[in-house]
Amino acid sequence: MGKAIVPLIDLVFLTLGSVLAMMTQMERVTAMPVSLAEVGQGSAVVQHGKFEVLTVSAEGLSLNGKSVTIDQIEERLAGKRVVLRADRKLPVERVWRVMARLHKAGGEVAAEIREEPSTE
Repeated sequence: MGKAIVPLIDLVFLTLGSVLAMMTQMERVTAMPVSLAEVGQGSAVVQHGKFEVLTVSAEGLSLNGKSVTIDQIEERLAGKRVVLRADRKLPVERVWRVMARLHKAGGEVAAEIREEPSTE
């Protein structure tokens, strides 16, 4: 019975070693502060011109209705208050890339996720 448990002990140590190795390879992710406005609250603020509106859609990015590239975000929105409007159906990586650029720009960000109306 003593010889039968040796492979099990080896397996446990290999598993433990693998878990420890994976934990040391993880990247640290810093949090981005994002305020989520309640329904209706964000649109009233935008109408009074207190925020820049950055829209992320399947067609691309637009700032206050005018088309922009992701590289222009930092220079145009540095230190400004921004409402980020994103389509719920977009890949989350695309929205995160835009949010990372906004975070680098140093402004205040409020997120608004929309379900685009169907065209049926």
